[in-house]
Amino acid sequence: MSRSFNARRPFVRKTRSIVRRTGEDLINKAGRASMERPTIEQLEPRKLLFSLTIDGSQADAFGQPMAEAYFAYFVPYLLSPDEPDDPNPGDTLDEDFNDEDVGQIFPGTQQVLQGSNILARNNNAQFVEIVAPTDATGQPQTDQTVMHSVMGVAGQSYSLATLADPNQPGGLRNVYVSLTFNVLNQIGNVNAGNNFGLLNGGLEIQTLFQGTVQRTFTQADLTAQNASGLGTFRVDAIGGDVGVFDEVRFVQTQTAFVDPGVVTSDFLLDDLV
Repeated sequence: MSRSFNARRPFVRKTRSIVRRTGEDLINKAGRASMERPTIEQLEPRKLLFSLTIDGSQADAFGQPMAEAYFAYFVPYLLSPDEPDDPNPGDTLDEDFNDEDVGQIFPGTQQVLQGSNILARNNNAQFVEIVAPTDATGQPQTDQTVMHSVMGVAGQSYSLATLADPNQPGGLRNVYVSLTFNVLNQIGNVNAGNNFGLLNGGLEIQTLFQGTVQRTFTQADLTAQNASGLGTFRVDAIGGDVGVFDEVRFVQTQTAFVDPGVVTSDFLLDDLV
């Protein structure tokens, strides 16, 4: 014997037909504030079924076995030839240092760069400075401002992090898939101490996400991009766990004039994009 019945779906109202609506119609209805009964079909309750295996490979802070899982749910929408504009397009990093106040960033201190919200942090580098060349009268040429850094001892480093809010240096950060920058040894009357650029024999550049290194650019990697050590370079997080980064760290891995073939890291940085 067969029976027919109606499913009890309290979140769905009966309707004779479903009218295909344009994107504009949906946007207009979404912005309507009214006490009337909604005219757009509501979603049914959704349940997620899953299983987790606790195999002892992970443990919490108390040593108890645990397992983690991450889920995401995307709300469906009616197909339409009209697509609403993205209200929050991806941020584009652009820092040429030209609107920065010149001065040294001392070891253990940091400075938020204007416009780009980059947090320039001197972890323990020998020297990091925002500097501009001067003209014949001694006036700074601010349209040629650069960052000058010097490191010569293994373990010295400085970093550039991308803040979401410049007023919260320890808060959320923006993430990027790549960063391009120029390396110089001279601009106007501002000179680096040598002509090696990034290829000093003991410098690495790391991209990090939430403090974890995603990719390391060694001397060999940097040489492959530009054999002179000067000019345009690009870093990214390809091959890392998440594929993006929120910090770039310049690290001196060997000590100059002690380790064979290593000299001081001394160069000018400009035009971060």
